[in-house]
Amino acid sequence: MRYLQRRDRPVALVETDTSNPDVMQAIQDEVPCVAYSLDEAEGWIDLVNFCAECRDAAVDR
Repeated sequence: MRYLQRRDRPVALVETDTSNPDVMQAIQDEVPCVAYSLDEAEGWIDLVNFCAECRDAAVDR
């Protein structure tokens, strides 16, 4: 992720560990972040919608 940021590429993070969103908490001031539970169908739908909203960004989980 830092590699892309240094090259001025937009990035976003999807936190999938909703019980312990430590990565999201660490970088949420620097990078657009969301947390979705991929154990549920709704989480997958939200993920697809988020990726569509961040179409130009590299999305990491």
